[in-house]
Amino acid sequence: MVTTSAASEIDWNLYVPSEQTLELEEAAREHFAALFSTAEVRAAVGREPADHLWQPVVEQGYTAIGLPESVDGLGSLVDLAAVLEQAGRALLPVPLLATAAATQTLLAIGAPVTEPPTQPSTIAVPRGAARWLGFDGRTATTSVAVDARDGGCRIRVLSVASADRRPVQGVDDSRAAVEFADAAVIDEHEVDSDCESVLAPARVCVAADLVGVAAGALDGAIGHVLTREQFGRTIGSFQAVKHLLADAYVLVERARSLTLGAAVEASTAPLGADSRRLGMLAKAAAADAAVRCSDLQVQLLGAMGLTWESDAPLFVRRARHTAAFLGNADDLYAAAGAESLTEGSAR
Repeated sequence: MVTTSAASEIDWNLYVPSEQTLELEEAAREHFAALFSTAEVRAAVGREPADHLWQPVVEQGYTAIGLPESVDGLGSLVDLAAVLEQAGRALLPVPLLATAAATQTLLAIGAPVTEPPTQPSTIAVPRGAARWLGFDGRTATTSVAVDARDGGCRIRVLSVASADRRPVQGVDDSRAAVEFADAAVIDEHEVDSDCESVLAPARVCVAADLVGVAAGALDGAIGHVLTREQFGRTIGSFQAVKHLLADAYVLVERARSLTLGAAVEASTAPLGADSRRLGMLAKAAAADAAVRCSDLQVQLLGAMGLTWESDAPLFVRRARHTAAFLGNADDLYAAAGAESLTEGSAR
């Protein structure tokens, strides 16, 4: 519970998107719309990679967003979240999210980041002895491996360009997880903070992407109900449909607000308890929104929503594939709730 004195200390201006953030968001939306089509996303999901899109993403400077100016970076984690939301909305089929999440994890622990990434990277979690599971790691050259160690967290930067790698079957092959083995350790760090705190900025990145997926699916659903007619009326005029869309809109806005709050907190108080909890809640809410909005899009499209020619299955696959990354919604809600109860009882 926020007390009156605590609330008075909050800088509410941080929660209002700046002119720079809005400009980056609009530029990203326009650029992604011009850069590729849903046909290329459909091909990537069908195991025809869109690797040619990576270089334009780097050249446009997206991998520099959220990095310090001292390493030729631009903007803040809030700006990065805004851009990743647009990438999620467009279903960008290259690993900008994975690369951003890996880079933000290194920044969170104060590890050296000397320049914006030019090659894809990913975050990996343990998967048995000397094996790692990396999200969207098919083209990754490095991986930031995170695992718990003696009450703290160990972060290793792995070279995976020549590592033994095996794709893991999923529902969205444009973001296929990859199992790495025999990867060389480039750098290693151990911090006293727990891994959940270390991963807070990465969860902000995932949450932003999922908010975009949810918003894109909702936009598609709205566009359909405004043109599809039944009984001489557009189905969007039916009260039951309006209620479904209103509920979905609330889910998107809740997730977007939590993601913004988590981004601000991770920027101002990294590795803190509030940053950890907000990261969990933002990721959980965004996963809920993406899954439910993409399901609603299929529901409102009816049989058409089940066809491969429709864009709806692309949103379903992206939502369900990404929702599990860095913790599913139920587990994250439970963990954040347990922490809040423990903290409350200790007061």
